[in-house]
Amino acid sequence: MVRTSPGIIDLLIALFTGLAGAFAMSRSDVSDTLPGVAIAISLVPPRWLMWGFSLLHSTTP
Repeated sequence: MVRTSPGIIDLLIALFTGLAGAFAMSRSDVSDTLPGVAIAISLVPPRWLMWGFSLLHSTTP
């Protein structure tokens, strides 16, 4: 439900992530790691969701 009602925190996260991406794309030594970082950022919410469900049901993932 949190993803369906974005707030100011979501806006700030998107803004700073976009700035970091623009900075990384402008530098040749950092732009090689950008796809890995983007994948890692996209996997963090599902991992925390799985951890929360397993904590709720007293199991470990």
